[in-house]
Amino acid sequence: MRPHLRYIMQPQTLKEILVEFIGKPPGLITMETLPVVGEVGEHPTKCATEPGGHRTMEEIGLLLSHILLMRRVLSTDATHMFLVGAEGVYGDLKEYLAQVGRVAREFQIAGVDDFLLFSVSGYCGWLPITKGVIATNEFNGAFSYLIGRPMMEKVIGAYEHLKKGGMVYPIDGLLGFVLRAQRRWALGPALQPK
Repeated sequence: MRPHLRYIMQPQTLKEILVEFIGKPPGLITMETLPVVGEVGEHPTKCATEPGGHRTMEEIGLLLSHILLMRRVLSTDATHMFLVGAEGVYGDLKEYLAQVGRVAREFQIAGVDDFLLFSVSGYCGWLPITKGVIATNEFNGAFSYLIGRPMMEKVIGAYEHLKKGGMVYPIDGLLGFVLRAQRRWALGPALQPK
């Protein structure tokens, strides 16, 4: 009688799961947390979308944190950045990415790995796709996302254009603005009812 062999699978790390999803070597994906920006200086506060409205220093600081991080990543060889959210909620990440892959193939959605949401506080507009995946180009509180080099370049370009005109857009609005300008939707997790 042969002894029963038991195989113990080691859980994959977050980076290994993302590498498998993107199909790129591990060195091309950087895992980042959002840096804290202190003073925002003489940054414009005029809201790009609300006539007469102004954005708070906290919103501008958060925007600058994302922009500085994207600039830093673009100065490397990385093709993708994964923003690791503070709350680290990545429950069934493999299942979510498997659903995203199925949706992308079924609906022939290109560039899913150019911008993919993992954790948000809410959606302003969305289309339900499956039980676990939605499509959106307008959201709040993007705590965690995967972003590719071309999208980072577009976000920074849009930021610089608005800043030159003396205006600002919060980071969530800026990401959505870039998606809408490209007539694209990002896939994200369906929010569970509270």
